Amino acid sequence: MQAEQALLERERSALEKSEAADRATRLNAIMQRSTALQARLASAELVEPHTQPLDCVRFGASVRVRHQSGTEAEYRIVGVDEADPKSGLLAFSAPLARALLGKRVGDVTLLQTPRSSDELEVLEIGYGAGDP
Repeated sequence: MQAEQALLERERSALEKSEAADRATRLNAIMQRSTALQARLASAELVEPHTQPLDCVRFGASVRVRHQSGTEAEYRIVGVDEADPKSGLLAFSAPLARALLGKRVGDVTLLQTPRSSDELEVLEIGYGAGDP
């Protein structure tokens, strides 16, 4: 978020010197995004993964699970701004992440969605780069 804020500042500075026809519209969009980022940064809380309990799924954890179908998958619990479900990065507020939070290796949890339910077994938990 800080990197995006710095990028927006550079774009805003360049636009202020510009003669572009859509200058006002683009400046307004940058200012709106910048204001939203400032609010997010003000309320953000940095969580150091190495301070988390290694035996329990918490924010920042990488979790390897076995789905009811037998397939295994790996997910990392991240902030909303970092989420990318296709890459296995789950926002802590996502249903799958909520089902995993607080679980330990060997625990089985039920993921209930409007369309289906799935039992997940926690196989491994890690907090370092490349974990689990």
